[in-house]
Amino acid sequence: MPHGLKIGNDYARCFGRMYDKIPKSVFAAVAISYASWACGEEAQTFDVSVERFLAEWKILQENGIIPQKPPAKDKFNGSR
Repeated sequence: MPHGLKIGNDYARCFGRMYDKIPKSVFAAVAISYASWACGEEAQTFDVSVERFLAEWKILQENGIIPQKPPAKDKFNGSR
């Protein structure tokens, strides 16, 4: 089980045995792509998508679904 997600959570269960075979980079790409879609037409840049992604991350963390806190928006610039 990858780090960051609780053992036995619904997210891992929905993927079944495939879960451990999906690279983090794929999850990240899908998350940003989905955030862009969820933002609708206002997502003219990835900035809006990243804001939505960080907001969702915070919601998941606050509800005990994932343990890691998201970085502060001013600390997150998308670079490595």
